Amino acid sequence: MPDYELACRTGRATKQVRARRVALGIPRLWWVPAKPWTADELALLGTEPDAFIARKLERSTLAITKRRVTLGIPAVQYPDSKRRLYTRAEDLLLGTMPDDELARRLRRTAGAIRRRRSTLGIRMFQSRLPPLDRQRSRTARPPAR
Repeated sequence: MPDYELACRTGRATKQVRARRVALGIPRLWWVPAKPWTADELALLGTEPDAFIARKLERSTLAITKRRVTLGIPAVQYPDSKRRLYTRAEDLLLGTMPDDELARRLRRTAGAIRRRRSTLGIRMFQSRLPPLDRQRSRTARPPAR
């Protein structure tokens, strides 16, 4: 059993467990033998959020998520989650205007817009008009001498 798991079960700090293990001369366990998956356990994947299933099956959330993703089963959102899935129309708007402006229109954060755009491989919006500083420098006349 890994030090962190024993620490959780005994209510002690991981450092305390590690120090006791070293003092007793017990070698460190680098891996935990994988528990085989049963058909009933596999049937539960994708029916509830991964953390709920992990608690029921006494497995880590990471183990549940990895197995679900490997099998191509979509994730289930937590009940009462504020997270909204992106619609096709929202995805089509990505990269058509600055992220800040699109975030206001879609009522999402600018960070969420950037992340979604990046995930889909959409480039950042580039205005076709030159910046005002360059535009002014082209039209401005040199000072009279």
